[in-house]
Formats: sequence, structure tokens, C-alpha cells
Amino acid sequence: MNTSVKYGLIGGLIYIILQMAVYMIDPTLLFNWGSIVSFLVLLIVIFAVCSYYAILTKRKGLGGFIKFKQGFTEAFIAAVVISVLLNLFNYFLYAVIDPSLEAQLKEFTINMTASMMEGAPEEMLDEVIDDLEDRDLISPLSTLGNIVQFILFGAIVGAITSSIMKKKDPEEAYNKAHAEDTIDL
Repeated sequence: MNTSVKYGLIGGLIYIILQMAVYMIDPTLLFNWGSIVSFLVLLIVIFAVCSYYAILTKRKGLGGFIKFKQGFTEAFIAAVVISVLLNLFNYFLYAVIDPSLEAQLKEFTINMTASMMEGAPEEMLDEVIDDLEDRDLISPLSTLGNIVQFILFGAIVGAITSSIMKKKDPEEAYNKAHAEDTIDL
């Protein structure tokens, strides 16, 4: 199994287990700012740690050196696996395990939007709320959109991790720098 896929599976499963634990304790915990911020921080940590270990494993396999592109590729693959896993799980949780969660999510989203738009013209607020009420928050299309957003987010974390972990091969750098110094006879 590809190392990046392995770390992506591990990261995705950790996130899913923790989210299920929160759901089992109290489903309403999924809809408060503390949990949302905690899960966002957790996701950043999971992306970073999985990227780190995927890049580190690849770097060890390459003799201790890795270019940014090689490291980023490993991190990106892990991010794709994590993103697909956790978004498919969320779809399954909201659509199959507990469909009542979608109504709670919609209510939370409407309340959050209304509080953020406090002071906006009433007709504008009504239009936004009507749009949210009509929107299907849990659907295959929204899940696909979420997967893309999470992949982009994971790619940013992966790019940062890869830039930190890149390590040039001094022999390759020396050969490249002195390639013009040789005389062909």
C-alpha cells in the first residue's frame, strides 16, 4: 500500500472516530462553535501530521533527501484520502445514520448567518435565510464540493509541510553546479 494512502486512511479514521465519539456523547455538540473550532484545529493537525509522516517515509526511502514536488505529492495524496473519507462519512452520518442532523445543521447555519448579518437590511437577511432554508445542505453534490474544499485546504497544509521538510541532496547540487566545469576531450 502506498505510504501516503496509508497515512491518509489513518488520519481519516482518527477524525471519523473522534467525530463519532462526539456524536455518541451528544449530537448537539456537533453544532456549537467550540466543537467546530476544535474539529477545525483537529483537521489541521491531522493534515499536518499525516503529511509529515508521509513525506518523512518517502524521504527515508530516497536516501534522506526529498524535493518539494516529491514531498508535496505525498502530502497531497494523503490530503485527498483524508478529505474523501471524512466527507463520505459525514454524508453517511447525516443522510443515513441520523437524517435529523440535517435539520439541526440547517437551523445552526441559519442562526449563525443571522447573527453575522446583524444590522443588515431586513429584506437582504430574509433573502439569505430563504435561500438557506431552500438549500439541500446534505447531498451528493454538496459532499463533492466539500471534498474539493477539504482537498484544497489539505494541499495548503501539505505545501507548508513539504516546504519545511524538503532537503536537497548535496551531491546532486554539487554535480549540477559543477556540470559546466568539466572539459570534454
